[in-house]
Amino acid sequence: MENLTVDSPILGDFIDRGSSQFVFKNGNNPNEVLKVYTGSKFTSIPEIKEFHKQWMKRNKLPLQERINFKGYLQGDNRIYPVYSQNKIQPLPDMSQVRFQKEYVPQIDKLMNDLGYGGSGTYTNGKLTVGDISQYNMGYDSKGNLRFFDADVYKKGGKLLDRN
Repeated sequence: MENLTVDSPILGDFIDRGSSQFVFKNGNNPNEVLKVYTGSKFTSIPEIKEFHKQWMKRNKLPLQERINFKGYLQGDNRIYPVYSQNKIQPLPDMSQVRFQKEYVPQIDKLMNDLGYGGSGTYTNGKLTVGDISQYNMGYDSKGNLRFFDADVYKKGGKLLDRN
């Protein structure tokens, strides 16, 4: 497992490590988190710019909490893009059975109302949204159910490779 040590007043306290990001409190805005993407070994700005074009397409997804590009970190001969996102209150720890019973019907209705078919994985014929679990869902400050870090696929393949 990779470690990341950062000395910056902007990157506040460490919150969590996901499959491809380290998450920190935003030292300048308590309503946001900062995510340092570590899922690829970028060594140049052009590589990140190409990745960024695809990564930002997540903002087009219904129920996805918007991400915003903030800048870069550099170290260990790598460059790491940094994104901000409004703080989401994650769902509580629960069994998969409870998640399926209590939350999937709500998500299904919300997604179906937005023109996406399916249950657990959703598609509108152009995009498919997957990796929907209690670990990447929560509530925004207004109490709305939101995704953070759902996987996005374009017809024919995944938009982003996390590895």
